[in-house]
Amino acid sequence: MVSEFPRDVHIVFWRDIHALREKGVEVSLISTRRPDQRLCRHSFAKEASENTHYVYPPQWIPAMSVLASNPLGTLKALAYIAGLKETHPMKRLICLGHLVCAADLLAYCRKTRIDYIYMQNPNKSGHIPALCRILGGPRYCVRYGGHIDVYGCDHASRLRYASFAVVAVRAHVDGVLEKAGFLNGRVVQIWMGVDTAKFVDAGRRSYAKCRLHAVTVARLIHGKGHVYVLQAIRRALDSGVDIEYTIVGCGPDRKLIEDEISRLDLGGNVHLTGTLSEDEVLDLLQMADVFILASVGEFEGAPNAVKEAMSCAMPVICSIVGGTGEMIGHGVDGLLVGQKDYAAISDALIDLAWNPGKRRLLGEAARRKAVALFDYRESASKLIAAMEKYR
Repeated sequence: MVSEFPRDVHIVFWRDIHALREKGVEVSLISTRRPDQRLCRHSFAKEASENTHYVYPPQWIPAMSVLASNPLGTLKALAYIAGLKETHPMKRLICLGHLVCAADLLAYCRKTRIDYIYMQNPNKSGHIPALCRILGGPRYCVRYGGHIDVYGCDHASRLRYASFAVVAVRAHVDGVLEKAGFLNGRVVQIWMGVDTAKFVDAGRRSYAKCRLHAVTVARLIHGKGHVYVLQAIRRALDSGVDIEYTIVGCGPDRKLIEDEISRLDLGGNVHLTGTLSEDEVLDLLQMADVFILASVGEFEGAPNAVKEAMSCAMPVICSIVGGTGEMIGHGVDGLLVGQKDYAAISDALIDLAWNPGKRRLLGEAARRKAVALFDYRESASKLIAAMEKYR
C-alpha cells in the first residue's frame, strides 16, 4: 500500500513488488488515490495504474456494507479516531473519511483474499491500515523510509495493531520504539533495494583529469540541498576545475534553483532535465563521473538514488543525513560531508577531479558494497522473513 501510486519516486517500490513476486508471493497493489499520470515516466506506470486498487474515492456500497455488518468494530474504530490526542480535532474529522476508506480496503481484501498489508511511508493515510485491522481486516506492518517525525503524529495509535515496523536505517529504530514501545523490539531494518544486475558499470567513463561530470537525482525541494551543491560547483570552477553538472528531478523549488544558477553564473555548466525514466537515469549514471546528494534536515532515510549510483560504481559525495553514514564508509566507498557545507563538497569535487585513480577505486568499492548490501532480492527475502516471524 503506497500513497498516490505510481509516481516517479516509486520505482523502488516497484522493484520490491517484482522481487516479492519472483519469490512466489502474490502481491496486490493498493493506494490512496490516483495521481496525475504525468508524475511517473517509468515504463511500469501504465501497468501499475491499471492494476492498483484505490481506496479514495471509496466504493460506497461495499464500504457501508462492511461498517453496517460490524457495528462493534465500527464503534471501536470511532473510539480509535476519538483517541488521536496528537491530531487536531478538525483533522480527526478527516479520519472519519479514512474510516470509510478502511472499510473499502477491507472489502477489497476479502474479495482478493489479502492476508497482509505492507504500508509504505504512512503520512496522512497512515491510519487506514489500523482502522482496517480494527474492523476485522488483515495483519499489517508499516515502513518508515525516513525519521518517524516526518510522517505526522499519533504514531503510537498507527502502530498499536501492527505486527511490526520496518525502518530504512538502524539510526531510526530508537525513534520508532520511543513512539510505540509496545512493539517490544519488533522493529526491523531493511534497505529498499536496487537491481544490482541492471545498475552496473558500463565502462563508459573517460576518467579524464581535471574534468568532471557530476549528477544529482533528487526532487527539487529545499531538503535535497541543491543550492549548496551549486555553490560548491561555482567554487570548484573558480579553482580551475572543468565541471558539468546535471540535476534530474522535478519539484516546487525549480524556480528558486534556476534563480541560484543565474545568480552564480552557472547557466553554461548546469542542466536541469526534469523527471527521467529509470532507463534514462541509468544511462546518465553510467556516463557521469561523480554523484552528489547534499540533503539537509531529518526527512532522509537511505536514499535510493545513492544506492543506484553506488551500484553503477560511481564515487558518491553525500551529506551526513539519515542513514548515509551507515551506507557509506568515508574515504573507502564514498565521501561524506557535513550538511550545508558547500566548501567541503567543493573540496571533494576538486580532489576527485585531480585524482581519476581515486574516483575509480571509490567507485569499485561502492559497487562491491551495493552488491553485498543493497540488492533488492535480498531486501525482499528479509521482508518475507519478518512477515513470517511476526505473524
